[in-house]
Amino acid sequence: MTGGYVYRGTAVPQQQGTYFFADFCDNQIWSFKYVGGSVTQLTNRTAELAPGGGLSIGSISSFGENAAGEIYICDLYGGGVFKIVASVEST
Repeated sequence: MTGGYVYRGTAVPQQQGTYFFADFCDNQIWSFKYVGGSVTQLTNRTAELAPGGGLSIGSISSFGENAAGEIYICDLYGGGVFKIVASVEST
């Protein structure tokens, strides 16, 4: 597992308080919220966060967070850094 961050940015307000993490071996990205001492809304976000345009996120080695609370996903072997953004459907 690759640990992540709790989303605290403003670009995707519906994800406030959501923890993003990944499975390095299976190239899967997951999220959940922790509410009242329980994990809720466990969601596989792999397809939703796919960058498209011929790009893909492979071996997720790390996550990063900027000063504004926006989250980035680091692809170890592909060399890419991808920002979590709102999809067209959710804007």
